[in-house]
Amino acid sequence: MQRLARLTLIFAILFAVLIIAPAFLSARFAPYPLMKNGDVLDLLTPLVLIPLYWLLFQIQPIRPPSQKEVLIFLIFAVLWVQGQGMHKGRQLHRASNAILFWQ
Repeated sequence: MQRLARLTLIFAILFAVLIIAPAFLSARFAPYPLMKNGDVLDLLTPLVLIPLYWLLFQIQPIRPPSQKEVLIFLIFAVLWVQGQGMHKGRQLHRASNAILFWQ
């Protein structure tokens, strides 16, 4: 129970930071000026949170997750990462079109 409480607290703090912080990081990302630092943090969100979701998902020592539950978890994880990538790709495409328009 102690592990579950600690893991839930870590997850809650990281979730709040990774969801809220990109809005405040509006400086340009130096290696790729079309992106902001918040966009980079936003791209890292699923990479940080999915392993934590997995740890929370399989924390119950009495009954491990069934194969069907694991498959459903993986499908949702893939959809989240794919959606995040599509969202950021669309933002970068709009930014590059805006820059080309004003040149």
